[in-house]
Amino acid sequence: MAESKEASLKTSSYKGLCIASIVMLICSVPYSSRAYIPYVQPQEKPQRWPMPRAKEKVTKKFVTIKKVKGVGTGYFGPERRDYKSKAKYLAAIAMNGEGKETKSGTVPRIGTIAADTKFYPLGTIIFIPEINLLGTVEDIGGKIKGKKHVDIFCGFGKDAEKVAMTWGPGTPITLVVMKQKEV
Repeated sequence: MAESKEASLKTSSYKGLCIASIVMLICSVPYSSRAYIPYVQPQEKPQRWPMPRAKEKVTKKFVTIKKVKGVGTGYFGPERRDYKSKAKYLAAIAMNGEGKETKSGTVPRIGTIAADTKFYPLGTIIFIPEINLLGTVEDIGGKIKGKKHVDIFCGFGKDAEKVAMTWGPGTPITLVVMKQKEV
């Protein structure tokens, strides 16, 4: 019985020794997943003359030009697959446009603002605090008249239509016309 304990002790110590040597072998290989020693690139000699000048840090700040109490409506880009009949799809296009290109030539994105360009030229930055939206006037609308009405693009498809419909005939909003100024 004593011999079997000694044999099992020798076997277990042999197994432990084998496991320890395998672990040491794995850890000593420099590119193994266990021990990674990163390769450090040799540093280039620093350039002495002419020394590069530090770039001036230009920061831009938005400055309020005017605030106008007005109304906002929503519009969206209809998708053909969302409508069962062609007539309903064409009616949605007649009301909202196709949503493929704005008057300024860009593709509309959520937050694109359509306004009367007599009061807000294309490129005007408008902040609407009620919905925390900073948008740019990039589009016009056939029914958007005056300085108190803007139309906000809500996206494409049925979900965007639901959001646009929540705006209803006009939701009261504040139009804060902004200008970007270098500081």
